[in-house]
Amino acid sequence: MNQELINVIKIYSTGSHEELNSYILGKSKDVLIGMLNDLLTMYINDKNSSTIREFITVNIAGYKHKEGKIGYNGFKQDSFVSGKTIMCEAKPKNVDTNSKPLRKLNGGGNFTDYTFARLKKDKKEKNLNMLISGFVDGKLIYILEFPFNYNTFTKRLEEQLHHRFKGGKDMSGQYLRSANFDYKYFIDCRNLRTVYLLNREKLEQYKAEDVYQKNQIEVLNELFRVAKTGGSFFYNHKVRWEKGKMLHPIDWLKKTKWEMRQEIIWDRMIAANIRGWRFWQVEERIYWLYKPQGNDLIGEELKSKHALLSSIWRFSPEQNNLHPAPFPLALPVRAIYSVMDDKRGLIIDPYCGSGTTLAAAKILGHDYLGIEISQEYAKLAEKRARNFREEIDCANEEISRHFVMKTFKERKENGEFTGRYGKNYRKSKEQKTLELFA
Repeated sequence: MNQELINVIKIYSTGSHEELNSYILGKSKDVLIGMLNDLLTMYINDKNSSTIREFITVNIAGYKHKEGKIGYNGFKQDSFVSGKTIMCEAKPKNVDTNSKPLRKLNGGGNFTDYTFARLKKDKKEKNLNMLISGFVDGKLIYILEFPFNYNTFTKRLEEQLHHRFKGGKDMSGQYLRSANFDYKYFIDCRNLRTVYLLNREKLEQYKAEDVYQKNQIEVLNELFRVAKTGGSFFYNHKVRWEKGKMLHPIDWLKKTKWEMRQEIIWDRMIAANIRGWRFWQVEERIYWLYKPQGNDLIGEELKSKHALLSSIWRFSPEQNNLHPAPFPLALPVRAIYSVMDDKRGLIIDPYCGSGTTLAAAKILGHDYLGIEISQEYAKLAEKRARNFREEIDCANEEISRHFVMKTFKERKENGEFTGRYGKNYRKSKEQKTLELFA
């Protein structure tokens, strides 16, 4: 297979359509014809297209793919021991979201037509690794790697063979049609390695909705547990639709231990989806969550210079950020500065991404704790927090908006206009009448 097609398959499986288009548009006609010819040859010779998924799995894991059905799927040279070859057995699983009933990825796979002889052969191969991959509609979600000879895993295969062959040995012309397994049989392996995992934002859209919401509730409740009484947490989430059904964050926020102090609209001023199924969605929601002090569900009053910024926050998403869903520095600066003002505390972000919240906390003089599953983004977050001084001017621009000439209290004391709370305010006859029915 030519290298150009290898690159295209990698980008298709792990990148965006824009990245794929950009790569293909720069190729000559002869290169494109060569790639198409190789791709058709591979696909037509394998109607279930498992070869392509095996190829993606093996190649991204750093092995050289071995064509053909006999033997293991790939091999590579050991990085530490010269001349030592490491083999791999790839078990890709694809979920078709249009199929009924809908299956779920569970770190599983299976060996077809398995026998005691095959198990014995595999166990004798000391340098054999398993590669377990999951796809949804052809999009790669994860690749996991562990040694084949992990005891719990091989025991699972052996138990199924004993169930199929009661005598404990192979029978001529007969096989175990499917020796299956899932993550439970290798999750505790000390040598388990995550080779590839789709980034968190893209990964969330593939989770079953009930699983996703349950996870959000668990994370929020754990944050509630560690937060001080009177503490706040700002939770950013957008309203989503799945097959026409609205999925609103309030649905699961009401099931958490937090009190919802306020709903804030983040006007992003740009639509992520410009199809005409509904009016373009340019907003996301920010929920100010509050941990009450006793029976006080209201909490401490914001200073006027913060409160005047209203419940509609208008910021464009951050530009030139590798993260797929970056909010601008001004957003966490506004949230933190408004609630904390000149106090100091600990800021936590359980999905810190590229580190925007961490940089804001650092600029404002707070300690911070960031949590991030992606090593790539964790490194970006650490670097951004270290280089926080580069963003001080941007933060100061937001801080300068927190300004008021006179507070409500000062206007009231000076007898200036304060609406119904002024000392010169008089109720109209209509208002008095309406109060009879209040």
